[in-house]
Amino acid sequence: MCGDKRRMLISTMPACGADRFGLFKVVPQNIVVLPVLFENEVKAVIELASVSSFTALQMAFLEQLTDGIGIVLNSIEATMQTEGFLKQSQQLAASCRRSRRSCSRPMSNSSRRRSSLPSAMSRSSARTRRSNRPAARSRTRRPSSR
Repeated sequence: MCGDKRRMLISTMPACGADRFGLFKVVPQNIVVLPVLFENEVKAVIELASVSSFTALQMAFLEQLTDGIGIVLNSIEATMQTEGFLKQSQQLAASCRRSRRSCSRPMSNSSRRRSSLPSAMSRSSARTRRSNRPAARSRTRRPSSR
């Protein structure tokens, strides 16, 4: 109906086209179909009926209103997409944390010995270096020859 992305105003209604509004039946005088666009893409379609003819001012207002609604709908869509990306990112982060935890399981005794070997070697080599230093000269007093 709005394939051409323009508003449609239907002003001739058959008598059998009566609609029920609340407690009474009425035949609308005009029906307007308004595409809600954002960047030339149809986001929604609004259909309004009136028991009297739409004025030029009302039509201008409705067209401006649909422009604003298009912006709001696009903003909602972008927000929902961002929330989806955020949830996906949080799920990936949680998955990474779980996989890191599974990789850092307690090691077996043999792998602990292998992993602690370099640090034990460095401690013993530090002791060896300290013991290979020349001893500090002690200053002892020699008895004087008086």
